[in-house]
Amino acid sequence: MSRESDTVFHGVTWPNYEPMELDTTVLHGVTRPNSEPKPIQLKPALTYEPILVKSMSEEARYEFLMRECYKGLECYVNQSYYDPLPPSPLLFGGSPVYPIDITDEDHADRPMLKKFSELALEYYYNKKGASFEFHDLVKYALWYDARFMAIYTGLTRPDPTEHYITFQAKAKGDTSSCPAITTFQAKILEREDDKDKPPVVEECRIKK
Repeated sequence: MSRESDTVFHGVTWPNYEPMELDTTVLHGVTRPNSEPKPIQLKPALTYEPILVKSMSEEARYEFLMRECYKGLECYVNQSYYDPLPPSPLLFGGSPVYPIDITDEDHADRPMLKKFSELALEYYYNKKGASFEFHDLVKYALWYDARFMAIYTGLTRPDPTEHYITFQAKAKGDTSSCPAITTFQAKILEREDDKDKPPVVEECRIKK
């Protein structure tokens, strides 16, 4: 039996309880109540109209839940992996794409990233027929499989590490003093659990 003050949410009746606030005194390090509890009036926590989720299709229900869970975080949902934002604590864990600062010329990852970039240019040549040679690194982002089951139990094989590299290249054979520089973006997959397997270029494209 529902009361007038109750809230109907997702087809279920929820009672509206009144939170209590205690008037207290700290005595010898112990907090003690002074009087009867006083009710506090709180605004409803709902940010959308109650609806009957059970009547939704599975696809619509998924979109609705994602929209509500990530409200205010659209910039993370729609971001480019080549230019990610630093992970937010509001993302509820998971395995976000991490931007890595490689501006230091002595950064330990730079030789590996140069090698990956050259591999990506070979891939681009085989796909497009245009030959370029590596010039410089611009930006780097990394995704790795941080699932508990994949790391600590061995029951699930971890997914390949994803390297998102933005780099510059120039036309191969261009010996001019001011060669035209083209910016590329490449996604490289690397098996952390099988170092004998070579990295795989999943895509290499000219940055738009």
